[in-house]
Amino acid sequence: MASTAVQTIDVDAVIDRAPLGRFQREVFILCFAMELLDGFDTQSIAFIAPSLAADWNISLATFGPIFSATLVGSMIGVSGAGRLADRYGRRWWAIAAIVLFGIATLASAASNTVTDLIVWRLIAGIGLGGALPNFLSLAAEYAPRRSRSTVIVVTMWGFPLGAVLGGILSASVIEHVGWRAVLVVGGIAPLLLAPVLVVRLPESIRFLTLQPSGRKQALRLLNRIDPEVEVDSAQPLEVSQSAALTAGYRRLFTRELALNSVAFAVAMFMSLLLAYLLVNWIPLLLNQSGMSKQSAVAGTIVFNIAGILGSYLFTRRVDALSRPLPLIIKVYCASAFAVAAIGTAGSRFWPAMACIFLAGFLLIGIQMTLSAFITSSYPTAVRATAVGWVQAVGRFGSLLGPLAAGALVSVGMLPVQLFASSSIAAILAAAALGLLVRSKSPVSAHD
Repeated sequence: MASTAVQTIDVDAVIDRAPLGRFQREVFILCFAMELLDGFDTQSIAFIAPSLAADWNISLATFGPIFSATLVGSMIGVSGAGRLADRYGRRWWAIAAIVLFGIATLASAASNTVTDLIVWRLIAGIGLGGALPNFLSLAAEYAPRRSRSTVIVVTMWGFPLGAVLGGILSASVIEHVGWRAVLVVGGIAPLLLAPVLVVRLPESIRFLTLQPSGRKQALRLLNRIDPEVEVDSAQPLEVSQSAALTAGYRRLFTRELALNSVAFAVAMFMSLLLAYLLVNWIPLLLNQSGMSKQSAVAGTIVFNIAGILGSYLFTRRVDALSRPLPLIIKVYCASAFAVAAIGTAGSRFWPAMACIFLAGFLLIGIQMTLSAFITSSYPTAVRATAVGWVQAVGRFGSLLGPLAAGALVSVGMLPVQLFASSSIAAILAAAALGLLVRSKSPVSAHD
């Protein structure tokens, strides 16, 4: 009697053809919530900076190290978490990171010296960075290919929305309770989210498929994604990139991935350098130019809202194009002119807000689109490692941006000069991505 071959189930194919059901939407919502808290916590220091400076009687230049402390920690967290997540799974590392930055943010609220604040912001940053590659990878791995970039970017909207929420709440909270209360809110919220993640956040189904002990759990998740798929207990599972199991940072610099890994990292470095310089310093620079504190904070809110709108438009185009890098490059070049224009508005509210809106629409919009494109451009077994690598290099840029601005302000550079000189970073990001356009086979978001 002839034996019948057992058909292998392609996990990627099931996810790609299934509709976005309730289970997947819940995963995306949880990832969005993590990014929302990231945005609120990261931006909270910028919003409390004017009140903190007055309370502690410290100069604006002092805020360079304070702003950058979170980013140093984030760089440490993101560089290690990606590799650990690819080896041991995404879920528990994301939860641990959320708890860490919640506790450290609460401790930041109790700080009484600049040194104490810098130390606790550093530790909080490790947690923030540790969560990033995990939730980006989870969002990518539960999204069908047809809408993956869009899903990732919608998830990443949490960051600018968290910043907007922080800006809206901060003015009222600081006025009635004081600046420390903003950090208390930023610390309690992730600790409340952590138990929800323990109960509801699943492990990556693609990661489980690559693990010998993860098959049963992967089958249960596969059935939740598509209840109509018929799975026999004897049927093996596979993902299209299962041959990439020997991952690690070495894999990122093999012949087929090396150029992408370097170019993406340089582009993200320049992009985040400029973005974090702006989101941290816009309130202080506008206030220095003559605007009120409330108007200055409005600049950061406008910057982030515009970024959300831009990311939606640009990501829809990226999902529709087979080779979207030329579009990404053009938008980065345009964003450089928009950033330089901010300084020319001076203390005039509406011209300044218009320039800030355009800069956020282009720069933050295309930056989130680039992050989604990068996340989709690597195989499953090295995805979190790749995201961790690119974001770690990028976070080093985000560290240097606020520090550089603080140094330039301390030697007397005017806001108009600072905005103009910093815009060069967007041109350099475009140049790095241009190397991929010139290569024979750059990684595509549809690969």
